[in-house]
Amino acid sequence: MTSSLKGIEESPTLQQVSQEDQQVDQRSFDTQPEQQGEEVVLQHSIVALPLPASTSTTTQPTSPSEPQQFSGYLTDNVWYEVFRQLHCDLGEYLYSCLLVNTQFFRNAVPFFWRDVQITYFSQLTSFVRILESKNQTLPYARYIRTIYITARTPRTPSKTRSAELANLLYKLASIDVNWRLLSFTLDLDWRDCGESTIWTNFFAKFGKHLEHVALHGSSPFLSDALSFSIGEFCPNLKFLTLESRYFNGYGILNIAEKCPLTELSIWCRQVTSSVIFSIIQGRCSQTLQRLTIKNCDLDDKPLLSLITTPEGYDDDNIPNTSSNENITRTSYSSSSSYKDNSSKISLLPKLKSFYFIQSYAFSPNALTSSGLLRLLSTCPNLTELTLVVSNSSKIVNDISIEKIIKRLPLDSFEIVNPYSNQLPFHHLDHFDVTVEGLKMAIKHKPDLRLRVGAFDSMIS
Repeated sequence: MTSSLKGIEESPTLQQVSQEDQQVDQRSFDTQPEQQGEEVVLQHSIVALPLPASTSTTTQPTSPSEPQQFSGYLTDNVWYEVFRQLHCDLGEYLYSCLLVNTQFFRNAVPFFWRDVQITYFSQLTSFVRILESKNQTLPYARYIRTIYITARTPRTPSKTRSAELANLLYKLASIDVNWRLLSFTLDLDWRDCGESTIWTNFFAKFGKHLEHVALHGSSPFLSDALSFSIGEFCPNLKFLTLESRYFNGYGILNIAEKCPLTELSIWCRQVTSSVIFSIIQGRCSQTLQRLTIKNCDLDDKPLLSLITTPEGYDDDNIPNTSSNENITRTSYSSSSSYKDNSSKISLLPKLKSFYFIQSYAFSPNALTSSGLLRLLSTCPNLTELTLVVSNSSKIVNDISIEKIIKRLPLDSFEIVNPYSNQLPFHHLDHFDVTVEGLKMAIKHKPDLRLRVGAFDSMIS
């Protein structure tokens, strides 16, 4: 359930809520007998729970008119589910229920602040102002688990507003509270929102518990300085998406070296084969399970020189089944240490899913099927492979498809052309792919689902 600042801005201020509740509570206590004037701490709501049955004593049945005595507490998860169900029925009208009483207010705030979605500039301004306030009824930032900020360029952009946006984001990152943030997404395309070295500390305050970070957009704000901060202050990060042409290499490498990533998606034109190779050497190589590479500037030369042919593989021949176990355990030597074998890089032993997307050609487009095969040789346990390639790609042909099927324990293998769904894809294509070649390749693994364009091995 996603909450926004709309309901908070439309509802009365928190100070008014607190004052009204104090007046209501005061009138209630004045009318109660003195013997019932116990102090009540409204941290959690007390609910009716039956007393546990005892095997040693016999309880007397209560009369129908006599109410049972109960005591107990609802956990935060139970309260969250209660308000989630109410929100499904009431929608934004549930915000009005914050005025019921102090107890209801305290239990509703964690629900409303759990997931924050900001889609307008004015909302970001209000959001930061509320969190910066020293007179908060409750520490709202402590309840936030997800922040999603979308900052699209307005119709009349100006450098003044861009500077204000950057200032607001910096203020948000500088709020010193007991953050428990798990997910942070920033979708930013303000072209004149410039880069600054101060963003190297952007995640210092709320990065400790972060497990998911996604940075999208075409703004210079999304730069290596910002991605470098992720590696420095997000030790528990598992899911990372970086999509911006301003990301280069050193920020991504810092993340790969320090974070136990399980899913990584990169869409950065300036990321080269050398950067991808360095990711294989990082800490995340032992934890990575899903890898997506979109429109990165890869080429054969670094891959072929830095990743040697694994034991059991041959440039022309395919290893037999008996050598597969050795392939899984082997390491790959870098070119600088090939002779003395003093330096090793590890495989991606847990990688199960690999998406490679190259929807347009680079100049020069130097990645061929040889480079792709060498890169895939570092993923011995891969079960799902998807290639999205353009007509000008030199990656896909009957021979490379057959080698991939023989070498990897795939369950699903799909090749997609973004411009056509038929074979041949285009009369000027470089896809040396034929239906006969696909049928020949699938004979090596009949249980594999191979889909190339309109060809589907489970149907054809």
